[in-house]
Amino acid sequence: MYIAEWISWFVCLKPDAWLRKNLEEYQSQAIPIVQPAYEDCLVEDRARQSAKRFGQARTKGPVYACTDAYLEMRCGGLEDKRGFISLLTIVIMYFMVGSWIDIDGRLLWAVLSGSGVAFGRDLYIGDLFTFLLGTTVTAGALWLYFKYAFRFTRLEMLTSRHLLIRFNRITRQVFLHRPASCGGILVLPWEGVHTEEIPGLRLVMGWYPGDNTDLPFPTAVFIGRQSSRLSDLQCEWE
Repeated sequence: MYIAEWISWFVCLKPDAWLRKNLEEYQSQAIPIVQPAYEDCLVEDRARQSAKRFGQARTKGPVYACTDAYLEMRCGGLEDKRGFISLLTIVIMYFMVGSWIDIDGRLLWAVLSGSGVAFGRDLYIGDLFTFLLGTTVTAGALWLYFKYAFRFTRLEMLTSRHLLIRFNRITRQVFLHRPASCGGILVLPWEGVHTEEIPGLRLVMGWYPGDNTDLPFPTAVFIGRQSSRLSDLQCEWE
């Protein structure tokens, strides 16, 4: 879920060159506010959602606390996909580091041990070139990984996936409890939230820039468990 959010934020980010050009040539805001194209339809859809009533609304997701003041539920999406990035990382590291140990490691051990024999033969000058090339390529690949890709592995392996979302019934605010490394607690408005009820997914709630939040990027959360029936999602929303 965090990686999906990161991708949505990354799409909305603008480089400094774009911001300078946008400010100088068009004299507009650095972060343009997107207005809904079909405001009437949006108002109608929100009225339809708020008018939903069920005699016995039930939830498929665990409710941690429910009082007259607030409602706390489990929140998190794409949990069933967790582990793919870690598995891919392990496979790549196995072949990359394993190849270095199998080839360059033997050459290094032959020198350090003083035997001068590797792969059943004596060392020669070409082995030095092989060692330098293999070590340089492996070290460069590891540097690129830890600089640009390690953040995603760490995010998937070391970050809690069972998020908490709190609906405050008095202040009409939604508190999304993320780990501190992923932005911490985010406060969002309850009124005007978008909901999508798609069978096969969890209940999706979204906030979009320029509509009901001042954030420059969209925010989406997945409530409860995955369901294949529309009625379950409607009850979840109720």
